[in-house]
Amino acid sequence: MEYKDYYKILGVPKTATAEEIKKTYRDLAKRYHPDKNPNDKTAEAKFKDISEAYNVLGDPEKRKHYDNLGKSWDFQRGTGNTEYTYRRNTQRPNQQAEPEEEFNFSDIFGDRFSEFFKRYFWDNNDLKDENQQRVGLGKDFEAQLTITLEESFVGATQLVNVLDQKLRIKIKSGIADGQSLKLTGRGGLGNDGMTRGDLFIKVHVQKHAHFEREGDNLKYKLQVPLYTALLGGKATIKTLDGGEISINIPKETDQGKAFRLKGKGMPMYDKPNQFGDMMVEVVLQMPKNLSEKERQLLDQLVQLRN
Repeated sequence: MEYKDYYKILGVPKTATAEEIKKTYRDLAKRYHPDKNPNDKTAEAKFKDISEAYNVLGDPEKRKHYDNLGKSWDFQRGTGNTEYTYRRNTQRPNQQAEPEEEFNFSDIFGDRFSEFFKRYFWDNNDLKDENQQRVGLGKDFEAQLTITLEESFVGATQLVNVLDQKLRIKIKSGIADGQSLKLTGRGGLGNDGMTRGDLFIKVHVQKHAHFEREGDNLKYKLQVPLYTALLGGKATIKTLDGGEISINIPKETDQGKAFRLKGKGMPMYDKPNQFGDMMVEVVLQMPKNLSEKERQLLDQLVQLRN
């Protein structure tokens, strides 16, 4: 079996610090990453080698074991009697050990790691991280995105920069506050440096000055002048898509009167071309700064009513 010189692969001396190894790995990973070298088998092989090297040298326990293994390699090659297997104790104090789950290494990882790595640094416990995720699969991450109610109504496209990725996020109309979008394979890089976890974009919808959302319905408080409420008339509502709705105000409309406008609410996220309703509540707008003539007329009105 061929000995893998991980220090040589990364191009660092054996005395390199953990920080130097990490920095070198990041620089090499960016240079040889498959996304930057599509269909380049040489770059792909180099990327796998440096990922494997960092998997070992970037872990203090594995690095110590690797250094000891290197010192005794000639002896092993000559006798074939000494076997080194990396195994990390992952059991926490006062925690009952869980039974190991059996996996076929080659089925999961294919040829991503060398036989040298599989023989000396493979451990079933490495299949799981703190979130019970398999090695090679990066961690899932969640990012936050804030949009306006108008953007939620008509849909939007947002450019976001997360995990060193510039992503164009398409938001369907009708998306609700707190809803999450899953971007498969856009999470953190795994230990193999290639396989990403998932990225979840949690959407926050800002509160609106006039509209309030309840499910697929919209609530709107309509300011109606007192005289219009008494004598009847029309009122106009500016909608979230920039349009307008004209509604009739019947004579002698009371404070708190509600109108239901069918199909004028939010678009339904999972049902294209279907909308909720708009509930319009009348809020009487009292006249201010009355003139003397207006006061006299109101006094006459009161006398008539009496």
